[in-house]
Amino acid sequence: DDMAGTMPFMAPEVLAAEDTDPYDPAVCDIWSSGVMLLEMLCGTGKLNRMLKWSPSPEPTAARQAELTAFFARDEALVDALRADLGKVPEGLLEMLRGMLRVDQESRLVASEVVRCDWLQLAMESDDE
Repeated sequence: DDMAGTMPFMAPEVLAAEDTDPYDPAVCDIWSSGVMLLEMLCGTGKLNRMLKWSPSPEPTAARQAELTAFFARDEALVDALRADLGKVPEGLLEMLRGMLRVDQESRLVASEVVRCDWLQLAMESDDE
């Protein structure tokens, strides 16, 4: 009955899962990577602050409902990023939106993440 993972990096489908509910660990890792990128850009605990969670929230199905409600508003992520970064590159926004889709079926997969414009530009500038 133990959940695997650490809040806030646990994917929504893990938070809502019953013992018999299957989920794809690779798809969950995309969510976790999106949260890590968010924290690298905006500081530790960014998702917790965005959702007004405590610094150490309990992983519960209620958290999944809160994530769903938050990300249902298109501008929620944009507003949260702008609060810390000011101007947000469209490619970064597109990539994070894809990585942080609550619906696991529509979340980006790894091969799609590496093809995102923002990441491609970052890799190109690193080569120079």
